[in-house]
Amino acid sequence: LLSRHTKDWDPTMIGIAGKTVHDKSLIVDRPTLEGFCLKHGLIPLEAVRWCSVNFKRVLLEAYRIEHGIEVTLQGIGSDEPTRVHYDDPTVRYPLVDWGWRRRDCIAYIVAQGVPIPPKSSCFFCPAPSLNVRRELWKDHPELYERAAEMERNASLRNHKRATLDPRGIFTLDDLRQRFEAEGPMEGFDEPDMRAYESCICGL
Repeated sequence: LLSRHTKDWDPTMIGIAGKTVHDKSLIVDRPTLEGFCLKHGLIPLEAVRWCSVNFKRVLLEAYRIEHGIEVTLQGIGSDEPTRVHYDDPTVRYPLVDWGWRRRDCIAYIVAQGVPIPPKSSCFFCPAPSLNVRRELWKDHPELYERAAEMERNASLRNHKRATLDPRGIFTLDDLRQRFEAEGPMEGFDEPDMRAYESCICGL
């Protein structure tokens, strides 16, 4: 579900093996968040982060309990205090304990000679900036179209306009027309505009 150039960065570069956590809850008809949304005519909402709770937190907590993992580590930086919850004894925040901010992490990665990993997010996340939307449309048109289809499907199923825009102003089809009309942006280096912002889902 990642929208940002994951093919150019692999965690095995630094000896990390990925693990896919599958849903074993009573909701058995949702192989992916995208599939669940298409089946039920839904889209993720920034104001009500049901997708984060049901497709990240619930699954990770179930995995932790099932495998007897007492504590999980979350990579939240010291510059993200609103995301830290010290009242949960099953979670620790090593970056906060070390006083590391996001830029400290990036500096460390660069010093190790490893490519900086892209920010991960669902390609249909409702929170990205306009620049990130533009980047997705430009570099991954197939993912952009899949996200736009989720909006159209939700609109059709609910008989009202659905949009991933938190303000409810633009649909992805609207933005596509805008991007196509812009043409080449002289003097604009898109990679420099890629901000490493916190994931709004809270994880």
